Amino acid sequence: MQERTVFGKPLASYGQVQVRVAEIEAAAEIARMLHEIGCREAEAADRPGSAGVPAQIANVVKVVASDLAFASATSASQLFGGESYRTDGYVGRATADLRPFRIFEGSNDVLCDAIWQAAEKAAKTGGESFADAVRRAHELAGWPVPSVAAFTTDDGEGALPQGLRCLGGRVLANAEVLRRGLEAGLSSAALLPLRRRIARDLAFAEADPAGAGLVEY
Repeated sequence: MQERTVFGKPLASYGQVQVRVAEIEAAAEIARMLHEIGCREAEAADRPGSAGVPAQIANVVKVVASDLAFASATSASQLFGGESYRTDGYVGRATADLRPFRIFEGSNDVLCDAIWQAAEKAAKTGGESFADAVRRAHELAGWPVPSVAAFTTDDGEGALPQGLRCLGGRVLANAEVLRRGLEAGLSSAALLPLRRRIARDLAFAEADPAGAGLVEY
């Protein structure tokens, strides 16, 4: 960004470029934390008597890491311009390799649905509800608690449409990583991408519950 010149100025001097670079740096910091979580869980799973890595945390790590990676690759491709389309370069390879995670009802949608269903089951047996999980993460960060009205229903189990469940699972995944990041001492600036994702998904669900499955990542 320092070397590339656009309209007579270094690309890094533009405000939107600085925002994108900051988000990529924040995603890298979150990814390092997720890697540490994965290593700790894997080490614990190798101990005698362990039941393996808990499915919920494994799903959360996969969803959040791949979402952040794709967003970072997309921003990098915009900043690198034509060079980003070359598959012999890192950005081009990363963008191509990450595309499968965005397939409709593909791996990430399945994982998000599983995260939602596991949380819903836990709430019915005295665990933390969806609203509680979102509220606790925001309160820990000192941020205003957003509305989760679109995800509440009185119709019983399975009443939410699949698209809304997937979106709710993604919100839960980001809220869990946000909470763990705060406990690990990550700064609010480093965790800003997670806050933005949660706010965007909740606003989308509120505005168009029926179209929740069409949200872009």
